[in-house]
Amino acid sequence: MVSSIKIEQSHDLGIAEARMRVAKLEPMLKDRFGLALAWQGDVAQFKGKGFNGSLTVAEQNVVIDLSLGILARPFAGKIRNALLEHMRNTLA
Repeated sequence: MVSSIKIEQSHDLGIAEARMRVAKLEPMLKDRFGLALAWQGDVAQFKGKGFNGSLTVAEQNVVIDLSLGILARPFAGKIRNALLEHMRNTLA
C-alpha cells in the first residue's frame, strides 16, 4: 500500500523567482532525503529510497506530490513536516 503526501505552498514571487529559490533546496533534498530532481520546464520529477513524486512551480504556488512506499510510511509525518518547513522558509 502506498501513502501519499501533498504539500501546496503559496507565494507571490512569480515563477522565475520561485523556481530559483526551490532550486536552492536541491542540496538539502539530496543530503537529507536522497532525492535527485530531474527538471522538465517548471516540473521536477524525483525518486528516493522508498518514495517518488513531483514538484511543480507555478505562478502563485509550489506543489509537492509525494508517494511513499511501505518502508517510508512510518516517517510520513516527519517527511511532511520537514518539507513544509523548508518550503515555507524558501518561499517567504
